[in-house]
This record gives sequence, C-alpha cells and structure tokens, in this order.
Amino acid sequence: MTKNYSNAEITVHWQPEKCIHSARCIRSLPTVFHVQKRPWITLEDGSTEDIIRTVDHCPSGALSYSHNQDKTAVQPASTAQPAAEIRLMANGPLLVKGECVLVDSNGNELTTSGTFALCRCGSSSNKPFCDGTHKRIEFQG
Repeated sequence: MTKNYSNAEITVHWQPEKCIHSARCIRSLPTVFHVQKRPWITLEDGSTEDIIRTVDHCPSGALSYSHNQDKTAVQPASTAQPAAEIRLMANGPLLVKGECVLVDSNGNELTTSGTFALCRCGSSSNKPFCDGTHKRIEFQG
C-alpha cells in the first residue's frame, strides 16, 4: 500500500513493500526522512530540490514523487517493451533475460546482455551469479 506525503509542490510516494531499508534517504536528508518519527517523512523540513535529488537515488524504487500541479500518474504505463525481463525461479535464482547492465559495488560492469542467473540463496561461490548451490542446500524461496 503506497503512502503519500505532500508539500505545496510535490508528493512523495513510499511503497513500503519495495523498500530494502538501505537508509540512503535518511543519510542523505535526515531533516526530511526520520526513522524514529511519525510521520517518518516531513517534506516541510527540506527544499523540494533536495527531496527530489534524494528520492531519485532510492536504490529500490520504493520512493518516487510527482509534481502536484501535474496530475499524471507517478509511473505512467509504458507502451514500449521492457529492455530486460527478470524472472523469479521457484526455489532458485533470478533469471535475467535481455539488455541490462549489471554493475558491481566498485562500479565495474559485469555483463550487459544475454541471459544470466543471479544468486538468490546467498550461498553461491560465484556471487552475484548463481552456481546451482541452491539445489544442494535445498533453498526455499
């Protein structure tokens, strides 16, 4: 369920089910994003530009925004085909098909196209790629 927080210019939309709790928003703009306060987002405590910049850096996409005078949807439906498909395999990896860029924590591109499987069990010896360990450990997910 999306929660909305507004000021005169924008509305910030938070989808808690998508949030990975990286705390990037809290570290970036602690005057607006407060983990201990309710409501936890107080837009009046920051500039719209700073809020937009912080929301744009949300790694999971749990935070988004819309301009209040613009009545279009936050994430309008696109008629274009997606560049990549990510499929959750039963008790197995994330299977990625299509064009996308996979970047490691140092900013290095690992792969950009084709099909590849990403580890979901956390036990692969070839992370972030799947090596089939999920079968041996009987991963359920």
